[in-house]
Amino acid sequence: LFMIGESSYRHGVYDAGIYYFKRFLEPYDQPELKDAALYRFGWIQMQLEQWQTASDTFKGIEPWSPLYPSAEELALKSIGGETLPYKDPTVAGLMAAALPGAGHAYCGRYRDGMVAFLLNGLFIWAAVQAFNSDQNVLGGILVFAETGWYGGNIYSAVNSAHKYNRKVKLDYLQGLPDRLNLQLLATRNGHFGLALRIEF
Repeated sequence: LFMIGESSYRHGVYDAGIYYFKRFLEPYDQPELKDAALYRFGWIQMQLEQWQTASDTFKGIEPWSPLYPSAEELALKSIGGETLPYKDPTVAGLMAAALPGAGHAYCGRYRDGMVAFLLNGLFIWAAVQAFNSDQNVLGGILVFAETGWYGGNIYSAVNSAHKYNRKVKLDYLQGLPDRLNLQLLATRNGHFGLALRIEF
């Protein structure tokens, strides 16, 4: 159960990790592995942006555990996740709708914003020129094409905000100490054993 939970965590399948670590924690009372399970449970909660819950989980690790110093630090630093400088995807989408490229600029992607602005501006200008020259069919084609570019600009801006937020969270988590290292080791008789290594 422990290794399935750890495998789920490493593959980013956090719901499965929560399920198996909960099943592990209920019946077993082995102190070392129980604290290790709580430690990893806290990491899953941080990945899911449950910052306060993760802090409470880390506080549940016993003071005599080798993981306690790291858990104590994580209990404090996990709260910092609540103040990460995220970008609001809704704001990015609305800015892109109001002015193509503005949503990308809001997310710090200035080159993409400039491309979106120029492409949409070019198609709008070409469509206006076509209608002013009584080329209604060409104008209609250009408006149809611009509708696609305009919608894509909004979608891309929203997606940029999500990507920005994922990077901010990943950078923050990578700066936190993860002292838990689990390995499966083959013994001399051909069986497998669980090795728990805690780094200091």
